[in-house]
Amino acid sequence: MHVYITVAINGTLDADAVPAAVEQALAPYGEQRDVIGEDAIATGKWEGWIVGGRLANSWAITAHPKLATARLPRWQWPDHGHGSIARVRDITATSLTATTAYIHLDGTWHDSGRLDWQPTIAHDSAAARRWRFDYSAWITTLPADTWLVLIDAHR
Repeated sequence: MHVYITVAINGTLDADAVPAAVEQALAPYGEQRDVIGEDAIATGKWEGWIVGGRLANSWAITAHPKLATARLPRWQWPDHGHGSIARVRDITATSLTATTAYIHLDGTWHDSGRLDWQPTIAHDSAAARRWRFDYSAWITTLPADTWLVLIDAHR
């Protein structure tokens, strides 16, 4: 199952610092294993992640940053994040649809309450409508120079 996450990164960073900031923002929530008795139980929110993934190029971006991603795992940063990383001001607002979760600038995790459905699909439940509203409201609170990175994580 895929979990889609929008990660907000401080806009004072230059483009080349964004990949490390993304990894730092994701680290507390990723693959974790707790030992309960003799069993190792996966307790993190995902097993692995990739920039863009199935939602690559879903944002309409007016200015694409140039990232020096040569030293990063190519499978994790395909096409150098093209179409999945941009500043808020460079993304057409109507293309910013709610992801399953987001990580705020302060590093806090926020999700729809259900990691087993995708809000990008037209769910008409009150909870899905509320999540899409909350996500949109969050976007409007971000400074225009904030970096947004679209992550496709696998559970």
